[in-house]
Amino acid sequence: MRNKLVALTGNSGSGKTTVAEYFKEFGAKIIDADELAREAINKKESLSEIRKHFGKEVFDNKEILNRRKLASIIFKDKDKKKILENLLHPIIRKLFKKKLKSFENKNEIILYVVPLFFESKYEYPNIEKTILVYSDREDCLNRIIERDAISAIDAENRLNAQIPDYNKLTSVDYTIKNDSNLETLKTRTSKLYNLLESL
Repeated sequence: MRNKLVALTGNSGSGKTTVAEYFKEFGAKIIDADELAREAINKKESLSEIRKHFGKEVFDNKEILNRRKLASIIFKDKDKKKILENLLHPIIRKLFKKKLKSFENKNEIILYVVPLFFESKYEYPNIEKTILVYSDREDCLNRIIERDAISAIDAENRLNAQIPDYNKLTSVDYTIKNDSNLETLKTRTSKLYNLLESL
């Protein structure tokens, strides 16, 4: 067996974090794009650029970035969202390559959890297979509201800023529908993990 790099994507609230946890439980190594993004956004040069483009209002009185306020801005304004993505994506890709290198010669499934896989225009040519986790829009909205303690309007803005699931279904290798309970979701994930191991 050799390393197999697999991308796991899905819109906010779809359940991809839970699926990633199951993959980890089954033995996969995980690279989380959100964790890389947090590392990227906290770099000195990133904070400087954010201040330049978004102003001091996204920082508190201790000069700490208010991520929730920044998120609220970019999910309402596509141009602002693009500015932030153009700033962070090159840094995230560098961090991704560094993390991937640390898993060399491990002979394992490496799962890259990347919510914006499609939005970032497939900038990961070494990914072999892609998985989409998807769920009904109403379920996604409810999960976002509960998870992030935000309003229904903010949750709608967040989903509206992402490419709809139905535009992704035919562009991935595998899908996992999250439309039942956790036991069913785990079973579906296990079947897919075993399939990937056998390739």
